[in-house]
Amino acid sequence: MNLRKLRKVEEGMYRAEYSGEINPDDPDAREMPDYHLGTSLQAVKVWVEQMAPKLGYDRVVWDELAQD
Repeated sequence: MNLRKLRKVEEGMYRAEYSGEINPDDPDAREMPDYHLGTSLQAVKVWVEQMAPKLGYDRVVWDELAQD
């Protein structure tokens, strides 16, 4: 799974942005980015990394990580 970025949106809110490739059954959905919001950098990172294997990915590659 290729993550575009994990960034701070505002104080106490973080967002992981990733490609829509997690929707392999819908070609239109693959073109749109997806994201996950959370209240801490670590919580968002953990959620994405735990979700990835359930979707068939071996690892998560972070292109850009926010500085907490």
